Amino acid sequence: MIVNANQCPMLHPQVAARAVAGQMLIVLADWGEVMVLNDSGTRLWAWIDGRRSAGEIASVLAETFGLEAKQAQAETGDFLQALLDVQAIELGETPQKVG
Repeated sequence: MIVNANQCPMLHPQVAARAVAGQMLIVLADWGEVMVLNDSGTRLWAWIDGRRSAGEIASVLAETFGLEAKQAQAETGDFLQALLDVQAIELGETPQKVG
């Protein structure tokens, strides 16, 4: 995982997203583009809440899809890095507090 497992991904404030027909559509305002996520990407996107760390998201992915921990960590890291590259998410060092 390129992204540190302890970092907490959160949605970028300039990004809008909406589920349409079971797929997440992400509007990348800074890029003027729309990104369409497949089923696993849509599920991963739902777990990006600023409270779960990248490692916790990888654990949920492993449990949900029956993956080995190492594979889930790699796939989660790749996915988060791709979202970082297009500025769809930001990373925090600690979970955000709710409320």
